[in-house]
Amino acid sequence: MTSSRQPSVYGLWSIVYGLFLCGCSGLNSQGLSALESVAGSQAQIGRYVAGEQKKFQRLLNDVRAKRLHQGMLKNEALARYGDPVIQEPVSSGGGKIFLYRDPVQYFNTDRVYLSFDGRGRLYEWEYLPAGDNG
Repeated sequence: MTSSRQPSVYGLWSIVYGLFLCGCSGLNSQGLSALESVAGSQAQIGRYVAGEQKKFQRLLNDVRAKRLHQGMLKNEALARYGDPVIQEPVSSGGGKIFLYRDPVQYFNTDRVYLSFDGRGRLYEWEYLPAGDNG
């Protein structure tokens, strides 16, 4: 005589649930790891932007207090004020013009242009307050 024994519903659901948990725990740890990575990247980006804003404020303070001077080296400006938003070559002489503005505000922000000669020395600058940005 053969037995027509069927697996219990409880036993079948236990197996399905166990497989589900095993699969999800792997996904959750990967997902959690990805989220932690993104959060870390966001924090790093936030620190970078805050640092750039601080350097821009330093430049604005130096311009307003008349601390910029002709002859300042390009490397000194980069060290003190960070990388400009835009670097444009001057048409003759191998110089550069740096544009500084707030790193996250694209409109209605102060701008400062620093012009360096071919030897990398500051020879002029221009400050445009937020209302003069046309």
